[in-house]
Amino acid sequence: MPKLSPSSYALQLSAASTLTKPLRCNLPTLSHFNYIDYSNFYEPSDDTFLMCDALSLDMPSNSPKRILELGSGSGCNIVHAACLCSPEICFALDVNPLAVEATLKTWEANEIEGVEFTVHRSDLLGEGTEAWWPSVDCVIFNPPYVPTPDEEVGGEGIEASWAGGEDGRKVIDRALPDIWKLLKVGGVLYMIVVDDNKPLELINKHSEEYGVEGSVLVRRQARNEFLSVLKMVKTR
Repeated sequence: MPKLSPSSYALQLSAASTLTKPLRCNLPTLSHFNYIDYSNFYEPSDDTFLMCDALSLDMPSNSPKRILELGSGSGCNIVHAACLCSPEICFALDVNPLAVEATLKTWEANEIEGVEFTVHRSDLLGEGTEAWWPSVDCVIFNPPYVPTPDEEVGGEGIEASWAGGEDGRKVIDRALPDIWKLLKVGGVLYMIVVDDNKPLELINKHSEEYGVEGSVLVRRQARNEFLSVLKMVKTR
């Protein structure tokens, strides 16, 4: 795949930034949680809702039949995806056992019918997920992207939802090679990044090594950081 030039990347950022306000359309109900619950797993925030917007804008045109969310947290994004395109099956994985429980509660609270669903505790695409390779049409990934000391990475509690190591890339870099094995050719990854994660470098690295075509789908400022959703398509 040809590399994405800095000028082309800048144009993508400009185009992706036009969605300045959240759509917040048809979001899953989360009323079954309270503030005490959110001390145990990631509370839906700006990045969650930006991902929902990206999925609303792009996913229906792809009509994925098998969707997986890596790091499902509250379950907001995987439930939103299921409501958008009526897939055959959805998978959700999270290293935090309380997030696994939360995801299941959100699925059940939203009364989704006609879609097979399974949620497991797993450290990224851990042992046992090889049986799914390569069978998934779409992966949703809101990784721990906050730059932190590397020793803060690898927990199983709520800190696993944000601690990203050097450049916020430690978990991202570990997960992506297995995501490409998981996806079918033509399959799509939707992933949240911040500018500290060096998205242009990330896109070009995986384009060169894995034949992945990457672009910036949507982008929005949230307090002191810029959030983007990358759309990365497996081409071979």
